[in-house]
Amino acid sequence: MRTFLPLSLAIAVIACSGAEPGAADAVADDAATTAPAAPAKASAPADKAKPFAMNDAEEGGAGSREYSYSWPVEVSREPALVQQFKATIADDLAAQKRQWREAVADCPPDSVSCSSNTLSVEWKVVANLPRFLSLSSDVATYTGGAHGNYGRGALVWDRQTEKSFDPKDMFDLAALDKATAAPRCRSLNAERAKRRGEPVPAGSSEWSEDCPEMDVVTLFVGSSDGNTFDRLGFYYAPYVAGSFAEGEYEVDLPVNATVLAAVKPQYRAVFTANR
Repeated sequence: MRTFLPLSLAIAVIACSGAEPGAADAVADDAATTAPAAPAKASAPADKAKPFAMNDAEEGGAGSREYSYSWPVEVSREPALVQQFKATIADDLAAQKRQWREAVADCPPDSVSCSSNTLSVEWKVVANLPRFLSLSSDVATYTGGAHGNYGRGALVWDRQTEKSFDPKDMFDLAALDKATAAPRCRSLNAERAKRRGEPVPAGSSEWSEDCPEMDVVTLFVGSSDGNTFDRLGFYYAPYVAGSFAEGEYEVDLPVNATVLAAVKPQYRAVFTANR
């Protein structure tokens, strides 16, 4: 059995010391007196933000429980977003502990499968614009059975309103689906064919062969210049576009004129066509 090191929840934010300012030498005046040293130029405030990572684990019965959560330094620079994530951690950790302890009590004493529970969430930066921070999350879970599951989530943080939202909220979703369906499905089927060793039947209505609509797709908004969003990522978790054994799929497309037409008016200024 693997051994876990239990860690308490803590914010990993360590202060950085700034550079020592250098004093300027004064120039003697005509009377050969020395003027006081000119005040040093104030240094820029030290960036105290650090990436965050926590792990909470314990063993019980024949199994174990583990919870981990992390985010990059860009998130740590957004106090309101940090508070949102901390609230999520508190809720998820409490729910996981309750579910795991119930499972341990109900499982046979020697059952590792039904008395084990893991959940890990790792946030990563997709794009960092002046107003918006686009993030993706890698999520992995196990609550018993032959294998766990995994997938990815997406979030956009608006620094102006200090609110987060699904990237899909930036679009008329029906229009985006129509604007991207042909190239998105073409790329998806090409990858499906590569993994399966045979082409996907045209026009098939089978769930593992059709083109999933936007309501089951995770959308990422990306940027090539850090100023505007000009590319999109379409993510299909296991079981969405194929069997678990095939794994996850992802299709990347540039923003073009038809995609721009699907952007809601209030976000139009932060999207540009990728040429």
